[in-house]
Amino acid sequence: MSHLWDAVKSRLPRGQFAREVAKLSGGAVVAQGIGIAAMPVITRLYTPDQFGILGVFISIITILFAVSALGYEIAIPLPESLVTSANLLLLSLIITVVFSSLVGVTLTFFRGSLSDTVGSQMANTFVWLVPLGVLGGGLYNVLSFWAILRKDFGRIVRTKIAKVVGMVSGQIALGLLGIGSKGLIFGDIVGRMSGNGTLGFLAFHRDRQIIRKASWQGILDAARLYKRFPQFTSGAILLDRIGKEAPALLLAAFYGPQIAGWFVLGQKVIAIPMRFVGQAVAQVYLGEFSEKIRNKFKGVSGLYIRTAGHLLKFIIVPMIVLMVSSSWLFEFVFGEKWRESGVYVQILGVAFVAQFVVSPLSQTLNLVGRQEWQLLWSGLRSVIVLGGIGIAWRMGLSPRSAISIYAITTLIAYLFHFYLSRMAIKLYEEENLPV
Repeated sequence: MSHLWDAVKSRLPRGQFAREVAKLSGGAVVAQGIGIAAMPVITRLYTPDQFGILGVFISIITILFAVSALGYEIAIPLPESLVTSANLLLLSLIITVVFSSLVGVTLTFFRGSLSDTVGSQMANTFVWLVPLGVLGGGLYNVLSFWAILRKDFGRIVRTKIAKVVGMVSGQIALGLLGIGSKGLIFGDIVGRMSGNGTLGFLAFHRDRQIIRKASWQGILDAARLYKRFPQFTSGAILLDRIGKEAPALLLAAFYGPQIAGWFVLGQKVIAIPMRFVGQAVAQVYLGEFSEKIRNKFKGVSGLYIRTAGHLLKFIIVPMIVLMVSSSWLFEFVFGEKWRESGVYVQILGVAFVAQFVVSPLSQTLNLVGRQEWQLLWSGLRSVIVLGGIGIAWRMGLSPRSAISIYAITTLIAYLFHFYLSRMAIKLYEEENLPV
């Protein structure tokens, strides 16, 4: 683990930005190290079919909790006044609780439609846990943005570790009891709930003097002032999450839970650098970029390019190694029944490089006021990515062919997002920064 952390540090830029990234990355390395160490045990306790059911569950709740606050949480770090940020925090928390409750009511009435889409066995396994997962993930998302505003990255680190420990402990314990796919899902719920208390303490105990200055009128004023976030950003986030998460749903519906399970494990492993470096960079980048926007500082374009360059340098060599060795490596580490997941990783490798570089910077369009561009991109991405899988199935192509089409369309989509972000930053600098 120490060698891995040294490699991370050697690829990061120097200065305050790097120190904040290093703080988040170091904690995330520990957290993901725990997750990686547990995976060979978990994959021997559960089958690919059961992982497929977990993948469908995660896809559904990830899509839903991403818009559970209607995008208002993204605006929390932006106001010059901390009181306005506190109003946005309370607004986001209220919307999240109401949204999660509405999800529960909706699923009660439309359970049959979900069963028709993913199969009655999968729906019966997890449908009643979806509102709880949406609530846990949504609250953590909102509270994380407050922590980003306060630059309390150490507290975010502790919650990341708590989430992973809670998840893998629950999944292993329930797997040993032979509970099946419900064990994977219960463990995931435990992980999502872990950490909310720690971040909640930051907001409502340490910063209680700020929170107390919030008011109902202030909440309404903040809702109106940042109305473009629910109007455009929430729709863009929803479409973006559909583009990322719905492939597992479609693969389960078209090709069965086993194919979805292989795909889910492959994505889970290939996304490890995204979780322990990409998310850390994204959170620090959001804080630094927001500060430059608030203070009308120059250098936003340079920050974007430098961060993208460092992400590319970090991922390129490890991804080449993984693509070459993943088929036999998956069989050795996770068991013979998981070799096909390694093949999927080889197919997805190049597309993931583009995703790894662009995704941590994906809030750029929102931050420079181009929410409609983000919405457009997210819609186009969802159409071409999901449409590609659907066309492959209608043409009777194999699962590997469907995943190859998914990889190609994903690569194209992220390259286009990089281009849009560069254009948006250029326009922002021309219109807002002093000459």
